[in-house]
Amino acid sequence: EEVTRLIKSQLAVDSNSQVDIPFNSSFQKIDVLEAYTILASGKKLPVAANAIRYVEDDISDGANQFSDRKHCIIIFPSVSAGTRIHYKVKTTTHIALFPKNYENVMYFSLQEEEKQFEFNFSHDPKIQILTDVKGVSGGRIADGPKGEIRYRYTHQSSDISIKEPAQVSELDFAPRIILSTFKSHVELGKAYENSLKSKLLVTKEVRELAEKITKGITEPKDQ
Repeated sequence: EEVTRLIKSQLAVDSNSQVDIPFNSSFQKIDVLEAYTILASGKKLPVAANAIRYVEDDISDGANQFSDRKHCIIIFPSVSAGTRIHYKVKTTTHIALFPKNYENVMYFSLQEEEKQFEFNFSHDPKIQILTDVKGVSGGRIADGPKGEIRYRYTHQSSDISIKEPAQVSELDFAPRIILSTFKSHVELGKAYENSLKSKLLVTKEVRELAEKITKGITEPKDQ
């Protein structure tokens, strides 16, 4: 993924001085290939090595929480109105979230101006990928040299919509690209259910502990 973002207003400086790339450390790794600030003069200021950090997921309200969700934080130098931030990262997913399945979902916020977006995707022809695309140009292009099926999508948007009070989620109406091996929401739900089955089993240790805690208590509500 390669991104260049123009900071048009001082109001946008704080929210764009750093980039947060979340990932699942059990399934993925993130490599930052390049990152720098481009001043209005065109000069590039590279991001320092110690300004690229891998941190734990925030813990909500101080609750005890175990999570393999991590964040790659890139902190850019000298960001101000008129500058650009640029970064190029490689995400490697080495374990599928759902075995033998693939899914990629992208939405385009209506609160951001999109000057140029291009997404290239290819896959083995033996894999069936379904697409759900709305408000985005492009589609299937010529197959690759090894017969791989390829897609290219582009998007531009200069109109910015202000978020309304009590507005429904942008996911309900924003431009989108969805790629998936799942044929339906039901099939996705079953895959999720199957992935949880082993976690729902009551083990001998859990049962013995529960019986110890509730010993002598017969009322189900009290138990």
